[in-house]
Amino acid sequence: SKTASLVQDTRSDAGNSALLLQRYVISGDETLIAETKESAAAAVEGIGAAARQEALNGDTRSAVTLAQIASVAAPLADGVDGVVALRQSGDIAGAAAAVEEIAPQFRQFRLTLGDVADAELAQISARSADADRAGERALGLLIASGIGGAALAATAAFVVARSIVKPLSALQATAVRIGEGDLDSRTQPF
Repeated sequence: SKTASLVQDTRSDAGNSALLLQRYVISGDETLIAETKESAAAAVEGIGAAARQEALNGDTRSAVTLAQIASVAAPLADGVDGVVALRQSGDIAGAAAAVEEIAPQFRQFRLTLGDVADAELAQISARSADADRAGERALGLLIASGIGGAALAATAAFVVARSIVKPLSALQATAVRIGEGDLDSRTQPF
């Protein structure tokens, strides 16, 4: 789930960076530059962190896929710097053209991240379902062992009670016969 969260955050950061970059080119508002660059840097760092997380998880295939996606993120961040440089130099048309050029790359990057996030979430759902099934099996075994244990305890209690009650009942019957005058009455050995 940590990888899915990192991928979703990266997707969000990349989208924010692209939108802020477009706003900056249109408005020229210099205050947008820092946030645009921060979002681009966060996207690059986020996808790298996701790749490292998958490597730590032992999922080499996903780690390689995320590393390949990360290799696309750095040039996009550099593209942001290029657009900002064009706009700051006064080349508004060049900056707008550069945004139009990298916008499809940002879009593809975000779509790819969406696919990866969906795949990660599907894995989470599958693992959750596996855990639910394992929990249900464990509960079933617990109930079955409880029923079996109760049955064994009842059987043991019956055997123990019978081994105690039967000789005492025989002694009581003998005592009653002796009390009634049958002095030759004896209890049979068990």
